[in-house]
Amino acid sequence: MRARAGAREAGPRGRLTERDLEVLGDVVRFSAVTVAQIQRRHFTGRTAAYLRLQRIAEHGLLRHVRLLAGEAGVYVATGPGAELADVDLPAARFKPHQLVHTLAVGDLADHLRAAYPGSVWTTERELRRDILRTRRESDGRLGRSRMSRTPDGLLTLADGTTVAVELELTIKSQDRYKEILNATAAHRPAKKVWWFVKSAAARERIAKLARPYRLPEGFLELRPWPPAAPTTESSKQ
Repeated sequence: MRARAGAREAGPRGRLTERDLEVLGDVVRFSAVTVAQIQRRHFTGRTAAYLRLQRIAEHGLLRHVRLLAGEAGVYVATGPGAELADVDLPAARFKPHQLVHTLAVGDLADHLRAAYPGSVWTTERELRRDILRTRRESDGRLGRSRMSRTPDGLLTLADGTTVAVELELTIKSQDRYKEILNATAAHRPAKKVWWFVKSAAARERIAKLARPYRLPEGFLELRPWPPAAPTTESSKQ
């Protein structure tokens, strides 16, 4: 496509590579990334991942954000970076209050892809984009109806099974859990739901709230966060 062709000539310090574009695509799809996440997905060493991110940032395609002095910070895409990434998504709005959850979802995606070789992760941003596109195609407009709730990600296993993935890092209100359960019970595009919850007490509470919904056996799995380390390492791209 035009964006990728132009990307190879972008920047004052040399041409972008296919790996640069893959890294840019990851940043756009996940909203924000750390050096460690890019290393796991694309490199064998942390230094190589850091230098590549810095190089892309020097072209004005990424922005390095530090929230606290002394911390490594995160990388987010700029408008031109999102355009060159060519993943059909604009640059995400940076939301510091959601950053811990955003990065944890990225870590969870890496864990699941390593634990289930051949699987594919679809981010929440991509899921929301596809829902909005379907609405436009069916209605010709968005209307004022509320946006359908999307999971934190969708894992498609090698055999084609789709798993909606939710991640809860803190104990939420009963209404919050019911909102997710209502969406799960009313609309089941995925074959399974894996709900990763940090607190054992919260897992017990969700399990109790889920009983009246009479979900199919095995459909909803409540799993601890952080999960156990996968037995299979993810392959470097």
